[in-house]
Amino acid sequence: MDIETFWRLIAEILRHSPGLSDREAFLRDRLAAFQPGDIVQFQMHLDKARESAYSWDLWGAAMRIIGGWCSDDGFEYFRLWLIGKGRDAFERTVAQPDALGELPEIQCLVGRHRRTWDDDKVWPEWESLDYLASQAYGRAVGDNDDCAEDF
Repeated sequence: MDIETFWRLIAEILRHSPGLSDREAFLRDRLAAFQPGDIVQFQMHLDKARESAYSWDLWGAAMRIIGGWCSDDGFEYFRLWLIGKGRDAFERTVAQPDALGELPEIQCLVGRHRRTWDDDKVWPEWESLDYLASQAYGRAVGDNDDCAEDF
């Protein structure tokens, strides 16, 4: 799987459903149809994108959005969420973290207390994106235990 295919899959999930659970199921199913090596490549592209988004400026922006402390795990999940917003939003925001304020998903949080954020639709984090490739890999090779520790 090349980087273009990776970003096309991310774009497909954005068009598929607004709900995170539905997006996860859709992506898991799509990935499971690929060859195992391509699924591994998907995870490698995901890891590389996440690493490219590691900056103090972006971490600071995430802390402002979340309204205070953002742990290292929280920042990890935030970067996965940002990847899930698609290539344009991701690359623009990595280059200029203030561009986060232009995302409709962030604009809808302005003035709302964190307790009113819906985890599945609004909260800017997507931890489980990091597990979908290993789950799809398990399906592709016929191991329904998700192969998480072998991936």
